[in-house]
Amino acid sequence: MSVATGSSGNYNNACTATNSLMGSPFLLAGALNGSEFSVNAQGTFVATLDIDANALQQVASNYGIDRIDIIPAGYLRWVGSGSPTFAWSMLIGTTSLSNSNTASLVGTASTSQDATSGLGQVLRISFVTAGKSITSPASNDEVIFAVRGSATVSGVVHTAKVEITLNFV
Repeated sequence: MSVATGSSGNYNNACTATNSLMGSPFLLAGALNGSEFSVNAQGTFVATLDIDANALQQVASNYGIDRIDIIPAGYLRWVGSGSPTFAWSMLIGTTSLSNSNTASLVGTASTSQDATSGLGQVLRISFVTAGKSITSPASNDEVIFAVRGSATVSGVVHTAKVEITLNFV
């Protein structure tokens, strides 16, 4: 059992992730295609998703945006026997957000093996607003979160996860 970017080929022990401000008119860079994942010393598959803090602050100020969502997607590869039921989940690990910004999980995670269009749950970073002033995360802020999948067959739960460090640079 593993988290992957697709049912075959592509990247195993990885997922994709986009941010809610990538499209027009914002054009804020920051995405993962799966190739960025590697194994850390603890044996966990990890990647870093960088968001330019200054560019984010400009988008927030210019468009009145008070949050950014990180939208993971993936596929649960099952190589065992039987017909499992699948479930996705996310977990926020450590956070280091300045300016009283907050991280939360929003939405309902998918129960489909194929969540390549999105897990249904997103990581939301909410910005501080005071009147017309919006303050987004600063450089060196970060949030570490896990994307997890499970497959249950005959009452036995098999799990896999990857971790992403959202880093504001």
